Amino acid sequence: MNKKIRFIFTVLLLIGAPSVFAMSDAEIEKKFDAYEAKIKALEKKVNASPASVNKKMVKNVKKNKKRISKLKKLMDSEKERFQMNGFMTVAASKADAELGSAYHFNDRVNFRGDSKVGMQFDYKLSEDMDATIQLVARSRDEDVWTADAEWAYVGKRFTDWMKVRVGRLRIPFYLYSESLDVGYSYPWVRPPIDLYTTLVTSFDGMDVAFKFPTGPVNHRVQVWVAGWTNTDADALDDIDVYDTRGVNITSSWRAFTLRLATTSIALEGTQTTEFYSDINDAGLAGYAFATGGTATCLEPSPVLTVIAGESICSRWDLIIDIDDTITYNSLAFQYDNGTFFTIYEAALLDLKEESIFGNGRADVVTFGYRFQSWTPYIAGGVTESDPANLIPGSTETSRRSWLLGLQHILNDSTSIKFEWNHLYDFEGTDGFDEGALEPGETDLDDANIYTIAIDAVF
Repeated sequence: MNKKIRFIFTVLLLIGAPSVFAMSDAEIEKKFDAYEAKIKALEKKVNASPASVNKKMVKNVKKNKKRISKLKKLMDSEKERFQMNGFMTVAASKADAELGSAYHFNDRVNFRGDSKVGMQFDYKLSEDMDATIQLVARSRDEDVWTADAEWAYVGKRFTDWMKVRVGRLRIPFYLYSESLDVGYSYPWVRPPIDLYTTLVTSFDGMDVAFKFPTGPVNHRVQVWVAGWTNTDADALDDIDVYDTRGVNITSSWRAFTLRLATTSIALEGTQTTEFYSDINDAGLAGYAFATGGTATCLEPSPVLTVIAGESICSRWDLIIDIDDTITYNSLAFQYDNGTFFTIYEAALLDLKEESIFGNGRADVVTFGYRFQSWTPYIAGGVTESDPANLIPGSTETSRRSWLLGLQHILNDSTSIKFEWNHLYDFEGTDGFDEGALEPGETDLDDANIYTIAIDAVF
């Protein structure tokens, strides 16, 4: 009797224990309840058994109770060390022009530009070390969804006020940089495109963060360094980005937040710019001499004949050597008392040498008011850029914009937003698709973008 009961109980325990790690919390609790019920049934049988059997079985039952208790504590400990969170945005937008950009704005309803899904995994390696991975999948202007690691770092806290992170981190240019893809964390459908549309969103390197108070004001200082090569972006062709470093400080007092940041980025490589304009051989040679680059005809003009012994080119490119340093400064101010909020952000781009990139500035201000589950908001922005010194015929570009939006909180983890962007006073295209220009035009017409988005965190 004794051997049979012990054998059955041991088999049940060995079969059940390994599968615990693949079960949900409810299933685990149910399994433990089943074990406890079996133990109670065995205890009843033991009580009805001879004294010698009773003594051995009681000892065996106590031993297995300890094993179950230890296993349960282990599971609870693992739950505390590992956390998994997710977020997603499902959005549809429509513009009244073929604006292009990374958000794929056009005159048809599309779900590609703003829709995304992400998962974040946090694991506590020890009392003062942790590891974080954040994977974000989106389509943007690609034909298929692609997943990228926006976060992938190991962090160590040396003191209560100092922490070091090494790996892949977010570029800390703006107030909402670290929650750039979590739509539920900010009021807009998307962070204002006047500022937040950057070629690179993450960097490989390290940062050191310090936290300290001065009286009633709390400060966070972040110092970071990074380096990456061949950014593989359309606007940066064969350009290495290196010797990158920055510092930012965020200070908070009651409902006020102030953030200042500066970044230095070194560029080196070649930039190829393609032109569609008629030019003769002398013109190509002149541009090559003026820029120190190489001008090459890609397509002779099919209409114009040879003039004065020189051929005419209708499509040509200019390859320029790049060796420059970018300084990028940004400022953010926020007031949020829980009901009314205002956010002002500005950025200034400054290049030390003559370049294919012009200096630029952007300013955006947002006002919003929360009542119950509704938040109407309004924002306005201005962008300006100087002409690129080395690009033939380049001129100053600029635009103005405003937007109206409404956010409705559906529950603690989901919201829906409606937004209308109006872009106007264009000089040039200012970053949008040149294909949106009408024949003979140099400035983009006014444009509107309409978007509805659902944000969720889980």
